Amino acid sequence: MTISSTTRKAGPFDGNGVTTSFPFTFKVFAKSDLRVVCTTPGGTESDLVLYSDYSVALNADQDSNPGGTVTYPLSGDPLPAEWRLTLVGALDYLQPTDITNGGGFFPRVIENALDRSIMLVQQIKEQVDRSAKVPITSADDPAALADAIATLAAYADDIPALAADAQTALISAATATTQAGIATTKAG
Repeated sequence: MTISSTTRKAGPFDGNGVTTSFPFTFKVFAKSDLRVVCTTPGGTESDLVLYSDYSVALNADQDSNPGGTVTYPLSGDPLPAEWRLTLVGALDYLQPTDITNGGGFFPRVIENALDRSIMLVQQIKEQVDRSAKVPITSADDPAALADAIATLAAYADDIPALAADAQTALISAATATTQAGIATTKAG
């Protein structure tokens, strides 16, 4: 079966204090091939632990009906409002298929190996899509761009106050200029 989904991500799902089931629709080979990330209202992310924090129910036929459902939490209160849950692929970056010389030819083994390769590419693409990028012809360092964005984000809460201060300063300067103009006109 071919990989028909182009994404390896589900969510982020917003908490509402009620929902405990979170669906995903991409193929996995095992429950451990899934990474579940919980995000606080402040933006702190933490990986949850399979069987301790959450469980996974996989659809029976991952080829014709990929995906399944994550149940979180296993105990305690459901994900509260302003918290988020995100599900992404977490395949190990390995090639576990061993095809021996003179062994049997099993199309399912070949198909799964090819599927795994595409799934790994999609997994990397999901990460790259969240990365700071520069134009292909740029000599700029993407890490420097990310640092600049982080610095600006650190001051994001101050921007409205700084803008208000700048607006007040511009109004004061305009008023002073207008008053100087009036005084010059009266004097002349």
